[in-house]
Amino acid sequence: MTPADLKQLADEHISEPQLSSQLDRFKKGFQPLTLSAAATVGSGILRLSESEIQTLITSYEKSTAQTLKFVPASGAASRMFKAMFALLDLSGAEIQQDETAVNFFGNLKDFAFFDDLKARYEAKHAESIEHAMQRKDKSVVQALLQEKGLSYSSLPKGLLKFHKYEDGAKTPVQEHLTEGVAYASQQGQVKIHFTVSPEHQEKFEAHVSEVTSSYQKDLQIE
Repeated sequence: MTPADLKQLADEHISEPQLSSQLDRFKKGFQPLTLSAAATVGSGILRLSESEIQTLITSYEKSTAQTLKFVPASGAASRMFKAMFALLDLSGAEIQQDETAVNFFGNLKDFAFFDDLKARYEAKHAESIEHAMQRKDKSVVQALLQEKGLSYSSLPKGLLKFHKYEDGAKTPVQEHLTEGVAYASQQGQVKIHFTVSPEHQEKFEAHVSEVTSSYQKDLQIE
């Protein structure tokens, strides 16, 4: 190991024998755990009484400790669209009978992103998206996945429109903001920590900047 490796181990308080043991685990594999029983109330699960719950709520509300909502990494959504990529490899005749294609085109209007997809598709093609959907045209799938369309296959999941409401669609980022206001607000502020890969950071920051003003105004929060 290099001096830099040894320094990193020291900084992490990991000895060389510990590192060797860890590497051996990856080489030899991990033994599966043997479960003895399901966790139930009284055996692994603690059920709080109503009075205990109220005591904890009161303690939390009176606490001066800072509350921070933590949102784990939002990776690219490419795995979500694996079946969609497969459609692009089918012939016109094959796609007519494909179960994934039938489900996709049959339910496309129910997706939260449909209005965006329709606008992007019709700005590029000289027909309505509904006509293309009737033909099960792959150009609709391309408009969803590829860079010249919505580019959903390369965006992080947090920036996809997931949920559809009467007043519009929302991304997971927006839902996390709503949730943060519900349980992590203190003195008119909500602190939320998103972990984001570097290649998506700029888009995340742009989206958060775009949507937070309405939350601040409507909910009187910072």
